Amino acid sequence: MTRRIAIFLCLASISVGTWLLVKEHSLVSVCRSTTGTTGVGLNARCLSAVSSYFIGFALVTAGVLFLVTAVFVMSRRRDSMVWRKQNAAVTKLRHQEEKKLRDAA
Repeated sequence: MTRRIAIFLCLASISVGTWLLVKEHSLVSVCRSTTGTTGVGLNARCLSAVSSYFIGFALVTAGVLFLVTAVFVMSRRRDSMVWRKQNAAVTKLRHQEEKKLRDAA
């Protein structure tokens, strides 16, 4: 259950960040072209667009990093569980051999 929630939150973060990037992309490109010629700085609308653009980029980056980390941890946990099952099978076999040896003696 926790894995599903973690993956869902990562994908939600990536999708919201992508939506913000796409939504603000045209305004940021307009702000870049107008600010470079006047040299007076950014107006309030451009500052709002740049901050939304930055938040979108941060959400996408954080979502991807957490998703990669979650998948890595899940794969290590699965490998650990497989390793435990293999060791349990070997231990079970040894107990059976021990019982056979006791019966034979």
